[in-house]
Amino acid sequence: MERERALRLRMENEVDNFRSEKKKIEADIEMSLAIKQRFRKELEQTIDRLHFTIKKGRKDSVPPLQHAYHILEQAQYEENALVQTKIKALEIKKENLERGYKKQIEARETELVELRKERNEA
Repeated sequence: MERERALRLRMENEVDNFRSEKKKIEADIEMSLAIKQRFRKELEQTIDRLHFTIKKGRKDSVPPLQHAYHILEQAQYEENALVQTKIKALEIKKENLERGYKKQIEARETELVELRKERNEA
């Protein structure tokens, strides 16, 4: 009976640990998406400022503006790639966590069944 209680307690701890880790990973994903959104907003504001400069009629700044557009496009591409890579890594980590959790719970459930069989046989 004591072994069964200890096993159930271990299962509860594993469930709590799993939920905690899963919550952390999901929070990291949310944070990555928020950073991406904030970056995109700042990028749009920068583009708006460039448009304003062009509308003012500063013809001498056109070549640097074209260069600036190129840099902004490149920054947007790199930021998107970085965020996607991070999110993918977090999703893989989450999947591995879920797989490991399922294996642990199945093992504990098997142990519980064995304990019950032993107790019934005794």
